[in-house]
Amino acid sequence: MTVTLQEITKDNWRMCAALDPGPANRDFIPSNLYALAESKFSPAFVPLGIYVDSVMVGFVMYNAQPEVDGSLHLYSLMIDGRYQGRGYGTAALRLVLDRLGQLRSSSTVALEYDRSNERAARLYHRLGFYTVGESETGGTIAHIQLSE
Repeated sequence: MTVTLQEITKDNWRMCAALDPGPANRDFIPSNLYALAESKFSPAFVPLGIYVDSVMVGFVMYNAQPEVDGSLHLYSLMIDGRYQGRGYGTAALRLVLDRLGQLRSSSTVALEYDRSNERAARLYHRLGFYTVGESETGGTIAHIQLSE
């Protein structure tokens, strides 16, 4: 299994928009189509397809410039329901953290997830994220410190 992150282009955006996290996860993340549209108006957002070999199995989006609080943010991470439970999300998140660490613009990565999303909580905590609080919308906010 080779997991890679690849640019979303005019050739693969429809494939990305068609990815479906499955009924149990749809309420936890915005649609990929919404995230792609958002990235067109926020130049710091980096939308990427998560590929296993030549198959797009998921989507991730982060910002490449620090937010007001100085942290970089992971805005979306999803694996299509057909490919969940195979370690692709873990591998993709590690690749994203490596990319963010190379930017050297911040030492902290932040994200928010629905507090009832136990699978996301386990993934993020397993990779070193720690809870720092609750958002205004009731989501859990977590951070990770990047290696120097």
